[in-house]
Amino acid sequence: MRQLRITLLTTSDFPYRGAAESFVRQLTIGLKNNKASIEIIRFWGDRFSNINDVDIFCSNYLFKKPFKNAFSKIFETICQILFLPLFFIKIKLFKKSDVLLIYGLDVSYILVPVFFLSKAFGIKCFRIITEIYLPYKYAYCWWRKPLILFYNSQLMYFDRYFDGIIVLTKRLYQICVANKVRKENLTLIPHFIDVDNVNKQIGDDQNSDTDRICYCGNPTYENGILDLVDAYLIVSRKKTNTELVIIGDIKPEIYDKIANKITCKANITFTGLITKLEVNRYIQKCTVMVNPRKSGIHAETGFPTKLGEYFANKKPVISTKVGDLLSYFKDKRELIFANPDDPISLSEAICYVLNNKAEAQAIALNGYNWASDYLDYNKNSKKLLIFLGSKLK
Repeated sequence: MRQLRITLLTTSDFPYRGAAESFVRQLTIGLKNNKASIEIIRFWGDRFSNINDVDIFCSNYLFKKPFKNAFSKIFETICQILFLPLFFIKIKLFKKSDVLLIYGLDVSYILVPVFFLSKAFGIKCFRIITEIYLPYKYAYCWWRKPLILFYNSQLMYFDRYFDGIIVLTKRLYQICVANKVRKENLTLIPHFIDVDNVNKQIGDDQNSDTDRICYCGNPTYENGILDLVDAYLIVSRKKTNTELVIIGDIKPEIYDKIANKITCKANITFTGLITKLEVNRYIQKCTVMVNPRKSGIHAETGFPTKLGEYFANKKPVISTKVGDLLSYFKDKRELIFANPDDPISLSEAICYVLNNKAEAQAIALNGYNWASDYLDYNKNSKKLLIFLGSKLK
């Protein structure tokens, strides 16, 4: 297969910040390792002023930084739409791109013009869908309420016309088929995780005197962080040498709710937003990793990035029974299951790990082996390239 020249247009930053940035980073590194020519265009600009230490060219779509207030955002959107023809001239005539991959852009007022321009310029256009977003996530202020219509219309009426759709879960696959996307234009790839590099960077540094229960990711209500705190408080009444470590940028309203729950005996550490290296150091000190995601459409349609990264660290993993996880895993084989929305069930799963560390470590090794087989970014990037290449014939 000839070398593909790919442009990835993303709403995430690059290369570091959160789950979206991690997804883009590992996806593009995997594509590059598989001999594709890849460059990244940040649709919203360099929001967090990251230093790009990844050997992949990255530039901004139009503005260096996103606009802030409502009226300037409307002006920004108009400019972004008007700039689309020049963007296609750039990637076709100057970059010689064969493929445009779109990640994070999911509203029809942008994607419909993108579709028609891709046809006019002879560029194959593919969209990556990682989960379904709840309406209130879009309509968090008055001027964003129309975005719900544009978001739903893209899913229901316009995705079917794209050259291909890449999804991460079986539920997303089913939704796309229901919305009349042809199966030959769909591919399911669970994730792109750097399974092997974590343990090469940092050795095991766990302090055996304290059992650390760790959450790493976006500590939100939907991701079950309050359920995890409640579960930890139950565990801490039974086992005194325990600590809950919450890694991630926690919002003030969530922190306040947690603070109201904490007792004088609780030992909870909030790291805030830290570097990838610091994250790995914390994880290596932990006894068990927890994915406490609550039930709902967000859980059914998304495959949690944190789960693959937990497996990569060869730590015992506890997860709630949500989404595709039930079809991939068996309780106490690759991970330990708990019921969603149930702190008592979570606490029981945590106690199982703390009371059965040898068995839990064997489960952790099974989880690592599964991730190596099904989530490895190099293997899955090769699958993606085969899918993209099949549409260029």
